[in-house]
Amino acid sequence: MKNHVLTQIKGSESGKFKNAVRFIDEKTMLIYCMNRKLEIFDVIIDIEDLPRIVERYSSIFVNDNGYAYGKVRKANRKERLHRFIIGWTKEGYVCHHRNGISLDNRKSNLVEISFADNLRATRKTNAKSGFRNVYSLLNGKFQVRVTMNGKTKNFGTYLTAEEANEIAIVKRKELYGDLEGGDVVCY
Repeated sequence: MKNHVLTQIKGSESGKFKNAVRFIDEKTMLIYCMNRKLEIFDVIIDIEDLPRIVERYSSIFVNDNGYAYGKVRKANRKERLHRFIIGWTKEGYVCHHRNGISLDNRKSNLVEISFADNLRATRKTNAKSGFRNVYSLLNGKFQVRVTMNGKTKNFGTYLTAEEANEIAIVKRKELYGDLEGGDVVCY
């Protein structure tokens, strides 16, 4: 395999594909692209998706929110790459990145889920404790609260944020299953 070698793809009959690519292994490759600030990003895709991507898009770029978009050939519009790869989405559903990395667009990382499930699976936190579903109380202890279907459940108070976070992870796994989201921060 051509590991660590940058390659320029010819593109479709309708024009050149502007991004360079690199093959990682037999199934995976990177598309190199930029954002408006000219920062370079690696977009991960399955090799089998490359012909469809090259046929549809003249180039791939990253928007300000960190998602890969394709510029549609002979059309003045852009499309989210992950939606194209998964085959678009039904009304009321979104395309979710299982590992929370918005530039990992391999099919194994993409799943079509409801908007509510996508919010539940979000890994960002605004909590002062630094952990998702862990809230600091005025008495210095930490409370675990998890919301499911609009109802918030309290799972006790703990002496440390770390101890509370361990409980929060277990409770999210029980309530959300595979969409638990762990304790990883989104990129």
